[in-house]
Amino acid sequence: MTEALKSVNVTVLDQDSPFQALTAGEGAASRLKQVEDTVSLTAAGLVVGSTYRMCRVPANAKIKKVEVWSDAALDTNAASTLAFDFSLAFSDAPRDGTPVDYQGLAPASTLDGTLVADTDATRNKVFGSVAQGNNTAIPVTDITLNGLAALSKVFLDLVAAPLSKFFGLVNGQGYDIKFPGYMDVVAYVNTAAATAAAGNLNMRVTYAAD
Repeated sequence: MTEALKSVNVTVLDQDSPFQALTAGEGAASRLKQVEDTVSLTAAGLVVGSTYRMCRVPANAKIKKVEVWSDAALDTNAASTLAFDFSLAFSDAPRDGTPVDYQGLAPASTLDGTLVADTDATRNKVFGSVAQGNNTAIPVTDITLNGLAALSKVFLDLVAAPLSKFFGLVNGQGYDIKFPGYMDVVAYVNTAAATAAAGNLNMRVTYAAD
């Protein structure tokens, strides 16, 4: 049996009445921005509960790709156990435009606008989890879609919507918040290293933003 199907966006573009244009970064072409970052991890810190904030982006960004890697083995045990999970949390900078009530907090996995501590068990973990592997550096790993299944979301939910909308952030009248400041990717140690070693954790985030 043959099929002749149209994608979500092609279906929209093929509508004659009413015609609907796609928004840049949300189906229509857009200019991409990219930010890279590095954090130096100490051996003593590679225990459950440690957090590492990286790659600050606008909270209305449309995330296109998130990559993470290390430049050396952070767990040198032959049976390494080190693993991180990756969430988004609001900036804790005092003057970058992030509302005071949001600063330092992470949207919860409920995606309904609830905010929790960036170490809370219900934080969003939108980019899933990465285990190091046995006594080897973490290779360049695309984690963009790692956490979506656990959040009952799919590809377009993340890459074709502003983060503020993805996380269900609304104002007092129930409307989407257009620019609620900035967010960091937070790497959280969810499984401690068996034999911890110092090294650098690196990240690259590619996004579209108005």
